[in-house]
Amino acid sequence: MIETHKTFPNRINFEIVNVIDRNTIRARIFERGAGETLSSGTGSTASAAAARFLGLVDDDVKVFLDGGELSISWDEDEEIYLEGPAIETFTGSWPD
Repeated sequence: MIETHKTFPNRINFEIVNVIDRNTIRARIFERGAGETLSSGTGSTASAAAARFLGLVDDDVKVFLDGGELSISWDEDEEIYLEGPAIETFTGSWPD
């Protein structure tokens, strides 16, 4: 796997991204030490930003992930915004 490749001795996060159209991408997110995750705001934002930098998407992008959908947008000052649901997926307790 790329995360543990010798080229990256400290391991890496990475995304596999498919540009569907100018406003939609599909992403799979892999986080260092955790493997594939259902969603990631940082990974989704980075994926949309890279696609926009390459001229593949416009200023409003929907990112579809296994865990749901996120919206990424840019304003006139080039500020980037992430919007999506925040839901509880697990509960637990830390031992004393």
